[in-house]
Amino acid sequence: MTADQLNKGQSSKIIACNDLQMQDIGFIPGETLRIMEVALFGGKKVVRIGLSTFAVRDIELATVEIKLNDQ
Repeated sequence: MTADQLNKGQSSKIIACNDLQMQDIGFIPGETLRIMEVALFGGKKVVRIGLSTFAVRDIELATVEIKLNDQ
């Protein structure tokens, strides 16, 4: 599963990231990723990685492989 498939409020563990720029800002295996907000009409998603918050497009989130956390 990839991070672009998550909805608001969902949390997951990062398994892998295939984009070096995303890795550089903190999208690394083992980190927890949480979707905080979703923009209307397919816009950006606000995600939290650790203590950092980013606005990221789905095309970028599609490079991040994840495993859903048990709720």
